[in-house]
Amino acid sequence: MAAKRRNAFVVLLGSLLGLLALVLGGAWASANSKLHQHYTVPQALLTAVDPTPTPALLAHGRSVAVADGCTHCHGDNMGGKDLGETKMLGTVPASNLTRGGPARTVAQWALGVRHGIRRDGTSLINMPSEVFVDMSDEDLGAIIAYANSLPPVTTPVPERSIDFKGHLILAMNMLPMAAADTRHDVKPAVIPPGVSVERGRYRTRLCTICHASDLGGLSPGFSLSPGSNLTPSGDLGGWTEAGFVHTMRTGETPSGRKLDANHMPWPTFKDLSDEDMRSIWAYLHSLPPSTRQQPKAGAKAAARPAA
Repeated sequence: MAAKRRNAFVVLLGSLLGLLALVLGGAWASANSKLHQHYTVPQALLTAVDPTPTPALLAHGRSVAVADGCTHCHGDNMGGKDLGETKMLGTVPASNLTRGGPARTVAQWALGVRHGIRRDGTSLINMPSEVFVDMSDEDLGAIIAYANSLPPVTTPVPERSIDFKGHLILAMNMLPMAAADTRHDVKPAVIPPGVSVERGRYRTRLCTICHASDLGGLSPGFSLSPGSNLTPSGDLGGWTEAGFVHTMRTGETPSGRKLDANHMPWPTFKDLSDEDMRSIWAYLHSLPPSTRQQPKAGAKAAARPAA
């Protein structure tokens, strides 16, 4: 009797281990399929202005590279680095964008920035290309010119290496592949010169990560601090344009409160042009007032997948 029970237990254990092996094998295969899937984009969308450097183009490129977060992930010197927030996957570095890294054509720059596609045609990870898919030719050309103007960084950047846990995370769609989450039929934006609501909409694309797609604020539940309501029904409804620009350039609100740069990275945006600042203000005040309940100050957040 005891021998029969032991045999039954062995059969059950073997079945469970076999099932586990099938599940893990399927997850590994699914992740590998995502990592090796190739993407193509029409050549007509892989454009930028001539990146031949001029003082104005370089100044614009630096401003956009900082405001759009290029220096946050790739480093102030744009030389690339291992991204700590992707340690759960293994090694997922931000690449070297200087002349000391791999040579890139304008089309390859456009593939990476706008479409989340690596030079071999596979997808990048942790690259918010769905936000940058409509990056204007002017902005992209300026970023290229700025990156090429920096001293070449020759420090090796580690190769991408996804470990077993990372394969499971990708298989379960807990972290999206950049190219899979990005439309590949969007034309580069054409931004009119001068102050405009459209220009402001374009410059606030990254703001939606913390403040929601309607900029009405995000509740707790994300690793980023809950974003406040930026529509006219929020605090900004009582501000002036001059007060908004002053806050974005100095981190001090009209009431004298100092913004915590760890929660609201105002230094990232402080060097945007006056046209951009005034356009952002015009866009925010054109939005429908949000009626969503706002998070309380200091609310604690849980983990959020990287963009």
